[in-house]
Amino acid sequence: LPLSALVLGDLNTHYGWWDPLCTTTSPDAENFINWIKAQRLELINTLGIGTFFCTNMSRESVLVL
Repeated sequence: LPLSALVLGDLNTHYGWWDPLCTTTSPDAENFINWIKAQRLELINTLGIGTFFCTNMSRESVLVL
C-alpha cells in the first residue's frame, strides 16, 4: 500500500480488538489481523463504539472498520 492510504470496508468481522464487548470471533479474524499488522496499518475507529445497528439487535456492533 502507498505510505498514505485509507482502507475502508464493511468487513463483518467480529473481534475483541475493535469490539471489547464481542463474545464471538469471526473465523477469518486472525488472518485479517495478520494482514493489518503486515501492512503496518492502524485502526482509527473509536474502539467499542458501534458502527452498525439493526432493530432486532440488543446492542450496536462494530463491523465497519
